[in-house]
Amino acid sequence: MSELSWKKEFVSKISGHRTTDLVALKQALKKYRGLAPRNLARHKVTYDARFDTYCTSTGCSLCARYCRNEGFYCQNTNDNTLFYRCPLMVDFGRDTFMGCSSADHPWTIAEYDDNPAPMIVLLRRCIAKARKAKK
Repeated sequence: MSELSWKKEFVSKISGHRTTDLVALKQALKKYRGLAPRNLARHKVTYDARFDTYCTSTGCSLCARYCRNEGFYCQNTNDNTLFYRCPLMVDFGRDTFMGCSSADHPWTIAEYDDNPAPMIVLLRRCIAKARKAKK
């Protein structure tokens, strides 16, 4: 097993701004499940390298859809009203410039504490809401 096998199993192609919330959320959930210790160990890869490559604004369909910035982090850099409609922002109840980069957001916990569990919980909750809204 290797990074290539990990990527093949857990990373989807970035859908971009034309995707639906449900598709982008499912892609993110798949990726964060891949960061679970058992999955990393099975593929013999480390957390930090996978997170930095695949879970920042340049590797996230939600960021591509709602933030569209070129930076490492998903932030509201251009008074982007789309930013405030991102399901991760709406569910977390934040109207903040820092977005997912705020200190108590599950994304920040995933990045700095190497703990994807809170992000997985948030993504599951957002997926349930997106499914409900679709009906």
